[in-house]
Amino acid sequence: MKRFICTGLAVLFMLFAAGCTAPASANTLATATSFVAAAEGLLKEAREIIDWQIEESTKEMEEYEQAIKNGEAYENDDSIDEDWEKSVQLAECAAKMNALAEAFSKIEKTGDKDIDLTVDATAHYLGKAKSALADLMEIVVFYFEEYEALRPFMEFPEIQDDTDYMVYTEKLWDTVNLSIQNLKSVDCPPFMRENYEKWIEQFGAYKTLCEDLYYATSLIDPLRINSCTYRADRISVTIDVYAKKLTNDFNLQYGKVGERIDGPITTLGNEIKANCEKLIKGGKDVSYSYLTDESSVKVTYEYEDTIFPSLYRSLDSLITFAATSENGEADVLVSVEVPGFTQLYEQKFTLSEQITQIHIRPPLMTGDLSLNSEKDAQLVFSVQDLETKEYIVKDSKSIKLMSKYDVVWWTEQYGDTTTDNILAWMTPESPSVLQLKRDAVDYLSRLTKGKLDMIQGYQNAGFSDITDNTFFQAAALMGALSDVAKVRYNNAAFSMGEGVHQRVMLPDYVLESRSGICIETSLVIASALQSAGMHVMLIFPPGHAQVAVEAWPETGDYFLIETTMLPMEVEDIPKAIMYLTKEQWFGYLDGTAEYSRGRCYVLDCDLGKKLGIVPLSN
Repeated sequence: MKRFICTGLAVLFMLFAAGCTAPASANTLATATSFVAAAEGLLKEAREIIDWQIEESTKEMEEYEQAIKNGEAYENDDSIDEDWEKSVQLAECAAKMNALAEAFSKIEKTGDKDIDLTVDATAHYLGKAKSALADLMEIVVFYFEEYEALRPFMEFPEIQDDTDYMVYTEKLWDTVNLSIQNLKSVDCPPFMRENYEKWIEQFGAYKTLCEDLYYATSLIDPLRINSCTYRADRISVTIDVYAKKLTNDFNLQYGKVGERIDGPITTLGNEIKANCEKLIKGGKDVSYSYLTDESSVKVTYEYEDTIFPSLYRSLDSLITFAATSENGEADVLVSVEVPGFTQLYEQKFTLSEQITQIHIRPPLMTGDLSLNSEKDAQLVFSVQDLETKEYIVKDSKSIKLMSKYDVVWWTEQYGDTTTDNILAWMTPESPSVLQLKRDAVDYLSRLTKGKLDMIQGYQNAGFSDITDNTFFQAAALMGALSDVAKVRYNNAAFSMGEGVHQRVMLPDYVLESRSGICIETSLVIASALQSAGMHVMLIFPPGHAQVAVEAWPETGDYFLIETTMLPMEVEDIPKAIMYLTKEQWFGYLDGTAEYSRGRCYVLDCDLGKKLGIVPLSN
């Protein structure tokens, strides 16, 4: 650094000395030319770093996608040392560019209109180059700061066979909490902030998982432990998803700065050199395009081409757009709509050469959306210049709008945890579910000889076995489903295989149509129990769905409910609602017990809000 500055000052000194014998105008023009040439060398070096970064991260993303496709864990070769070397190189370029801009700012005007115009253009050029490298340095500094912030989590040791599980979980919680606080203290570039905050939220979810796992372990609760295990997989994937989005944001900035270097900065540099040569030869009347060019807005966007309506609220965005404006700021109006599905989203933004990136999910229309079947739809997106009233972008994209009953059971990215999507079908406050609870009261009163006359959740009605409160309420709901709602089991195929999406009716429709496959009748009973304030789980043996309800709060004991036993007679109740010991549950869930259908997926119905998977009508 010091050597460069000394060299730069030496050049200026020689030019100044030459000015003692040469006209001041020639000296000024020669100085402008030499400063542009020096800046071009620095920009070339920075451009090579940009190309390297984009190439390396693109390769990394391709390897990640391939690992996901192959069902393998992605092992990232940590290139932090090479990243650091490149960052030092870029920092040197930025410092040298700052020194050039500072040194040139001391050049005095000559009084000649054309030469002074060229001096202004050179100062503008160096300012633009300085700004471009500063924007690169901002994300480089951010990268290393967030890397250091997360180091405690990355270096946390893996659990060993002889490790005390409770102690390990406590220490992991402390480490995750420290990492979250570290990450929150990092200054994130504005255009990356939304993805960065959502990334941090996933570590918050990991911290909550540690709390839940600690609690589950203390209860020796087989269902909570099983659910937490799958949750850990989902959170890990989601952390990777947002890490990938942040990588794309890094590349977006690298690419945009590259465009600025290759476009307006290079154009202005070439104009300065050409005009200096013209003026030295005695020419006159030079011009610079940046003085007359209007603002130039560039927009890129990505959108979802298939929408599953029941999962719409869990989407981060329907469309994400990134925009910049060269040659001054520009006020634009952004509009997004899916006619017949969403309301019109409109928002004004002021664009500059800094990236503006917005994630948009327009609010749903109110009223009946007519989503009973799959249909084609249009995503209408526009960006309008508010000064000229001209449209920078005006597109209508064909998209697929699935029915509100369509659910995806498996994806390459989320694997088995894609099953969690079904939480959007839990409707504890829907009219028909509330009616089912009311219908169950008479059945409950008969079962308990008047001891229980309402679905009241975990309130002790005075039974000698406190879990009878839960047993009889579950039995009454099953009885009402069978005898009052007259729902019958539809023995149709239920598949949760790769790439499968299936129509699953919502509880209201099941109760109205009086028919349901295993997952549908399970959702009805699970929704009703949750509406009563009970802790409910969905159990997924291979090709089947069942319900588990905690026998009493904070016990880790559960009843297994077979909701397909329809119609159900009173004598069938012990078969439909079975108490399993914890040992029996462990055997049932891992598929080792004789009475087990195979290894089960367990989904805690209390996770809907935590995962952002809520009913379409909520």
